[in-house]
Amino acid sequence: MIIDVPLYDEILKTMPILCVDVVLIRDKKVLLMFRKNEPAKDTWWFPGGRVFKNETLEETIIRKLKEEVNIENFSIYKQLTITETDFETGPRNIPVHTINVTFLINSFEGHKSWVWSVAFSPDGKLLASGGDDATIRIWDVETGQLHQLLCEHTKSVRSVCFSPNGNTLASAGEDETIKLWNLKTGECQNTLRSPRLYEQTNIKGVEGLNYETSNTMKILGAFLSR
Repeated sequence: MIIDVPLYDEILKTMPILCVDVVLIRDKKVLLMFRKNEPAKDTWWFPGGRVFKNETLEETIIRKLKEEVNIENFSIYKQLTITETDFETGPRNIPVHTINVTFLINSFEGHKSWVWSVAFSPDGKLLASGGDDATIRIWDVETGQLHQLLCEHTKSVRSVCFSPNGNTLASAGEDETIKLWNLKTGECQNTLRSPRLYEQTNIKGVEGLNYETSNTMKILGAFLSR
């Protein structure tokens, strides 16, 4: 919904505006943005902005980080503060009163393509992500640093899940395998694969198979011996 300028000006004059501010820390540095518009024009400020009607605080964070800094892979670590700010000058020289809810987030960068699945460890300290690059990455939620890199899938990793005690990670990939990982050692301790319809069926010499049928049977586990 787009609010007409006169109505928006009346809102600014008569009531506070709910906003989110986002604190993003990476390598012990905090991301700030140089504001080109009022309020707070020509100052450094946290990414963020006002909350739209029917939008949750989390949805606002997702929208503003995409709009302002093009960040999509992150986790909301915790809510930090709720503060008020009175700006003497806002849009069209109208003073602005904001209620600012500030969140600390971590951004995770490392996958070389799409991320298909994420999961938090039971204690919330680690985040696992499975990607199109066939890797699983385990992140330290508080620091945003890579904790472990797991690399035995041969195709995209579509799902990841921690065990209740947090010691084992299960992953499922487009290579048609489920792998169980020992997170203390980083080793794959078991690979599970459901037998396919024609698993280990030798179709050499079988008559009546055209190219398409033969190919489909190979996908379903059949093979052609030499």
